[in-house]
Amino acid sequence: MALGIATVGRRKFATNLVWQVSPSGQVVNAAKEAAKQSDAEYTSIRMGTKSGRLPQFGLGSSRSGHTLGMPALAVTVANRLPGSWAGAFKVREGIYFVSVRDDLIMPEGDMLFMDEVEARQRLLQEIN
Repeated sequence: MALGIATVGRRKFATNLVWQVSPSGQVVNAAKEAAKQSDAEYTSIRMGTKSGRLPQFGLGSSRSGHTLGMPALAVTVANRLPGSWAGAFKVREGIYFVSVRDDLIMPEGDMLFMDEVEARQRLLQEIN
């Protein structure tokens, strides 16, 4: 299994995306342009909200196992737990780490670790 995939239940999710805030209201166009510039083959969109959260996009790669239409785990989790927080969760493939600040997925806040010690160190780094 690729390092960029986490399984929750029977569903596979994209992980290890690099997250960016869209500089404009045109998040889909911004994601496409950023993907071209970085040779990313996968994008995930997280729309902004009426309450003020800015839109975001995550960039990934087919080399990491990401496929068209695959949901991003960071979006699924961050949409259910708004605010500022960091967490590490056991998944079939290892330990999934996510970091959200001011309701935005952090650029390096979407990572799947094979080693529990590394995941714990990353989580402690984020919360200290």
